[in-house]
Formats: sequence, C-alpha cells, structure tokens
Amino acid sequence: MVERISNRDFRALNSLLSEMACKVITYYQSKGGGAKLFNIDCNFEPTCSEYAKQAIRTIGFFAAIPYVIDRLKRCSDPDKIEREIDPFTEKNHV
Repeated sequence: MVERISNRDFRALNSLLSEMACKVITYYQSKGGGAKLFNIDCNFEPTCSEYAKQAIRTIGFFAAIPYVIDRLKRCSDPDKIEREIDPFTEKNHV
C-alpha cells in the first residue's frame, strides 16, 4: 500500500525542488542560455528561463510546471518577427 505524503512534507519537498530548479536555471543562464547552448533565440521577454524562475518563485515548483511547459511550447517560433512581452504575474495565472 502506498503511504500518503503529509502537507508539511509536500511543502518542504516543493520548497527544496523550487530552490534547486532556480539554481539550475541561473546556472543555465550564466552559461549563455538557449542562444549560446542551443543556437536558438527566445521569442519572449522575459526569456523562457527567466519566466520559469518567476513562476517557480511565485507559485512553487509543482504548480509552475504546466505554465513553464506551455511557455516552452510557444517559444522559438521561426516565423515570429518580434519579441512578445509575456511576464509571469500571479494575478494572470493563479
């Protein structure tokens, strides 16, 4: 039988994963992000990695996952001519 995780343990895990994810994203950004590592340019301002950090810091790791995936699916459209301004704001997403 599977044991349920307590709310306190879930919050602690969410906090730990949020901190780790933000550190990984910051490292990725320090190495040049998608422009340098994958030779792609983000179609959004702020960049997708910064958007992910904003979402994770605002609503937590697990709640941010669907928003980050949606944003990444819309990024790197070769037909886009200009950047779209699309910051993560809690009032628009929660």
